[in-house]
Amino acid sequence: MNRLLTIFCNLFWFANALPGYVRFCIACRYVKRYQTRYLLRLMRGNRTTEYGKNHGFEKINDWNDFVQLPLSEYKDFSRSVEQIRSGNKNVLTEDSVEILQPTSGTSSVPKLIPYTKTLGKEFKSALDAWIADLFMQRPKLFLGPQYWSISPSTEIKTEQDGKVPVGFLDDAEYFGTRKRRIMDRIMAVPSDVRLISDMEANQYVTVLFLLRLKNLRLISVWHPSFLTILLNTVRTAWPCLLNDLRNGGLDSSINISGEIRLRLVKKLKPVPQRTRELESLNPVSNDLFREIWPVLQVISCWRNGNVRSEISELEKVFPDVLIQGKGLLATEGIISIPLGNAQKQVCAVTSHTLEFLDDEGMVFPVWNLKLGKSYCVILTTSGGLYRYQLKDRIEVTDFYGKAPCIRFLGRTGVVSDCVGEKLHIEHLEDIISDIIREHYHGKPQFAMLVPSAGSKGPRYNLLIEKSGLQDPSPDEVATSLESKLCSNYHYAHARQIGQLKKVTVTPLEPNAKNRYRSFMTKKGAVAGTIKFPALCTAIGIEEYLMGV
Repeated sequence: MNRLLTIFCNLFWFANALPGYVRFCIACRYVKRYQTRYLLRLMRGNRTTEYGKNHGFEKINDWNDFVQLPLSEYKDFSRSVEQIRSGNKNVLTEDSVEILQPTSGTSSVPKLIPYTKTLGKEFKSALDAWIADLFMQRPKLFLGPQYWSISPSTEIKTEQDGKVPVGFLDDAEYFGTRKRRIMDRIMAVPSDVRLISDMEANQYVTVLFLLRLKNLRLISVWHPSFLTILLNTVRTAWPCLLNDLRNGGLDSSINISGEIRLRLVKKLKPVPQRTRELESLNPVSNDLFREIWPVLQVISCWRNGNVRSEISELEKVFPDVLIQGKGLLATEGIISIPLGNAQKQVCAVTSHTLEFLDDEGMVFPVWNLKLGKSYCVILTTSGGLYRYQLKDRIEVTDFYGKAPCIRFLGRTGVVSDCVGEKLHIEHLEDIISDIIREHYHGKPQFAMLVPSAGSKGPRYNLLIEKSGLQDPSPDEVATSLESKLCSNYHYAHARQIGQLKKVTVTPLEPNAKNRYRSFMTKKGAVAGTIKFPALCTAIGIEEYLMGV
């Protein structure tokens, strides 16, 4: 990779992002003005849509008019989304919908979020501020290439074909088309890798490209477990990787179709000097990855939720690298970005309209939040979601100017999120009811899905009481359960790329309800109010019920 060209492209990227950073910093001083201006422009721009006509957008002239609109959930937009998918125009937005992105929604009917060019600009507005700030905080980033996670192609099964495609965007695509072209020049891994649908092959090729670059400066992934999978691939495939680096091309055992293989092989020329450098390393050394990428500056990944062990491992592997927590970002919109030396998570006040619902049911605009209080996020975006309850719960930790800085607390309701899959209890209740009816003839009195940190990686375990009759084999039930869980797009994706292992089924001895009740009363629950949910994420529940 041409070093001068890389530096030039990084400088060009920074220069293009800098106006967004300046605008963001100014907006943080005048939050109410920027938010109101954005809102009124959005209302005017969509007043002729079906939704705008039905909700009187033409009468909205100030913030007080806007808050007369009802708070909404996905079900309030599901009919409109189906119309969009069928090819109808001007339904939620005047802007055309380019793609419907599956979110981590876990109702039996998946959530499909409309993505428009204007919504892309809203994401870009916040991301420009973040990347410009990151360059200023870590100027050595200018000197080398970067890796941004590339989602492998995932087949999305739907009941009927629509006129608007359903699929996922790569991280880098949120920066916009022009910046994406510049980014392609500094990307360590080419975008062609997304065409490899076989997950092991995808990971192998990703690692092969990364190993070619001693000068790698930034790694951006969503969940840290994805990076640990790539690092494990380095160790397990070390001899094969070195051989491909030495000779060029791809080992014949790597499962890649002919056309894609040819495109990649052209970019995989022999790198004998780099191969000699790597051959001198010990593949089982604790310092292996520091020696492979000695000037790595930043790893950007999710740091909230149940990722403590993965972050701890990355900090051991890369002790001198900044492990920067990503802002709070959902398919529906961007809520915060990391900023400044203190890495504060600042509300993305130049992107969408942000409101927040407190525990008493009162709704506040972003400029009226109080330090130390907890709220649930409400979004209004150019993608056509108006006063949409995201159900992400946050706490206000500080202020950047007048913009609140937040900390993600979790999702409202009972949700399990090991690696980003977000399994919701309502969805699981239906699935487990089906499993009991189909395989156990309705007999078991107790069945509960729990996250399980097995020795081979995270997975889910269905704990189900023996029926006393001829029960089916656990493997048979697990296969059926796995198929049903894969109706969640992000669970299926996590399985395909190896972040989650296959679900298991463990039969329990009778009186499982009593054992569960005992566990919960020890946690402080009132015995008479204890319910037996389809999903339990309490620490230690699996071992307690299994008697381990």
